[in-house]
Amino acid sequence: MNKTFRRRKAAEPVEVDITSLLDILVILLVFLLMNYNASDLTLEVVEKLNMADSESQKITHYAPVVQLNMDQVIFLDNKEVSRMPAGEAQALASLENALKERHSTLTEKEQKAEEGALINLVFDKDTDYNQIEKIMSTSAKVGFTQFKFIVRGSN
Repeated sequence: MNKTFRRRKAAEPVEVDITSLLDILVILLVFLLMNYNASDLTLEVVEKLNMADSESQKITHYAPVVQLNMDQVIFLDNKEVSRMPAGEAQALASLENALKERHSTLTEKEQKAEEGALINLVFDKDTDYNQIEKIMSTSAKVGFTQFKFIVRGSN
């Protein structure tokens, strides 16, 4: 009695198509990168400041923050500096002195940057352009010549 044994064929390697997996991973990566916020800026808005709206999602970085609310009170880094109604020249002089003091605390690299130091500006949406221009001019005198206007986003 002879038994016949069949030889098993060698197992063929299994091919796995990972194209769809890679597509999902790329989509996930793009989604995560689009929603990542690398800004180190946190902003506490002063009272009575109605910010303008914006659709832009550009990121800004930490820098001194000048705010002007609807009562024409000027704040530097959430500390009241002066009031415009009390006297515009006096208010701008107080702002200039506060900015000089703040500028001296910047690193030497920031102070001597060719393009100038960065300053973030927040204004009430009903602020007169002349006042915005005067605050920008005062900031530029001190050395803050890179301006970022902060507005309320759509989210």
